[in-house]
Amino acid sequence: MACGCKGSSCGCAIEAGRGVSVTGSGSAGRPFIINADPVVLQVSDTATVELTLTGDGTSSNPLQLEAEFAGPTDPAWQDSVVQTSWSGDVDLSGLTQPTTIRATIVGDVTSLTLPTWDSDKAGIIHLVLAQDGTGGHAWTVDETFAGGNPIALSSDPGARDYVACHWTGQQWIVLPLAMDVMAIPGS
Repeated sequence: MACGCKGSSCGCAIEAGRGVSVTGSGSAGRPFIINADPVVLQVSDTATVELTLTGDGTSSNPLQLEAEFAGPTDPAWQDSVVQTSWSGDVDLSGLTQPTTIRATIVGDVTSLTLPTWDSDKAGIIHLVLAQDGTGGHAWTVDETFAGGNPIALSSDPGARDYVACHWTGQQWIVLPLAMDVMAIPGS
């Protein structure tokens, strides 16, 4: 690291705080060497990360910090999948974590009750909604409006729609994301 000055005389100075020394001129033959004494480091493991600090900080034995994951960061907060049929009032208040729900709509859905999760969590309840073989069932849930418009399910028999219920840590935002989704062969 050169100081950036040109010519043989240089007015560069590096100032160091208490307990820190700087030697060298910044030239190729005399690079800057910065020493701090004492260097005090402490590491602490967490439930998910194990830390190891080795070395004594000398040039022959520099400090090295290694981190290793001890396990999943939050294994309980993962999507599970539920297969069900819906009509009338739908109560999801018992869900405790993000979930994907594949629901066959067998009658008009008239209300949807969502859970209240902790304010330090965010997550999505994915709704994959399929009309039954009859089709024509409506979603008349008043509290789920996107852009001021009620969510309109695809009405053809077997039609599939994807609706996301996103918990922000404070409230639910319910959005129709993909309507009349074509089934992938084999799904």
